[in-house]
Order: sequence, then C-alpha cells, then structure tokens
Amino acid sequence: YAGHAPQQAASALVEAAKTQTEGGSWETIGVGRVLYLGGRKAEGDALFKALLDRTTKTSDVYRIAQVYIEAKEWAKAKPLLEK
Repeated sequence: YAGHAPQQAASALVEAAKTQTEGGSWETIGVGRVLYLGGRKAEGDALFKALLDRTTKTSDVYRIAQVYIEAKEWAKAKPLLEK
C-alpha cells in the first residue's frame, strides 16, 4: 500500500480485512470497529446490523456495545447492554 494516499491505503486494507473475516463474528466486529471509530460510521453500523440480525451470542452484542461506548454514543450502546 506504499505510494497510495492514506485514505486509499486505509480503504484497501479495510476491504482486504473484510474478505478475511470468513463470517467470523469477532473478526467482523473488529472490522466494524475500525470503520466506526475511524469515522466511517455508516459502514461500521451496516456490519454491526448484519451481524446482530444473524447472532444471538451475548458476547457479540456486548462487543458491539463496547464500540458505541468508545465512541461515546450511549444511546446506541444502552439497548444492546440491556439485552
């Protein structure tokens, strides 16, 4: 990714990471976290929503809530923590 503008390199790395998650929830949350906290909130939210639609794992819900807490978005974290 050398020689690319920082945003281009970051986008390429995120796309590469998405293809390597193999549907794993922890990996998907990790990519979503990078997107969300990196300012690409809509993309991160989309990954979180897709995962929440297919999982009932308490640990996944909690880890997504933690991302919202890091972003100081309490209104998004609270319903997840209440689950």
